[in-house]
Parts: sequence; C-alpha cells; structure tokens
Amino acid sequence: MVGTTGCFVLLLTPTGCGGIHHARMADNEASAIAEIREIHTAQTRYCSQLGHYAASLKELEKGGFIDTTLATDIHKGYRYRVESTENGYTISAIPNAFNDTGGRSFFSDQTKLIHQHHGPEVASTADPQLR
Repeated sequence: MVGTTGCFVLLLTPTGCGGIHHARMADNEASAIAEIREIHTAQTRYCSQLGHYAASLKELEKGGFIDTTLATDIHKGYRYRVESTENGYTISAIPNAFNDTGGRSFFSDQTKLIHQHHGPEVASTADPQLR
C-alpha cells in the first residue's frame, strides 16, 4: 500500500502580492517623509551653529547632523538631494524605481512645507502640499 500525502502549492502572482508590494511602497513613502523632516531638523541645527544652511547631505553628515546612511543619497527606496538656494535650501526625495520603491516624489525647502507629486516627475512647489 502506497501512502499519499497532501501537497499544497501556493502560487504567488503579481496580483496576489499586490498588497505586500503596495504596503512596502507606502512604508518607503512614509520613511521618505520622515527623512525630509529629519533633514529639516538637521538644517535648522546646522544654520544655528554655522550661520548658513548646508548645501548637501554630505555637508550635514560631516558636521554630525545626520547619519551616514541618509547621507548616501539612496535610503529605503528613495534618492535624496539637498541643494542650497539664494534664500535657503531645497530637499528632493525621488523613488529609486518609480512604482516599485515608491509612487510619489516629494519636495520641500526652508519653509518646511512638503509637496508631493504622484508620478515619475520630481515634485516641486507647484504640486499639492502634503496634509
């Protein structure tokens, strides 16, 4: 007599994993917003100590205002850029792979308002503010 055992095969399809994928993207987007706020805090501390804003993430890192992982430019699925302007600074957070690591890009500046753009283009002040 040959015994039989039950065997269950679970097939994961792109639609079956959609919830996990969207949850990961939402987590990355939430992290990007938190990182932007962290950069704002670092810029405020930097300016109060040195009299001007940092022109890059590397500058903030060298001064000990942010950690090395954020200064690498790519963190938790997003690429970050800090640039100096005549009146302050700008922060951009762009998904490293649109619709894979994130579905929104973010923009902020020394006003600390965060703008979001749904799509692969870089967010700007013309985009709606995050609420």
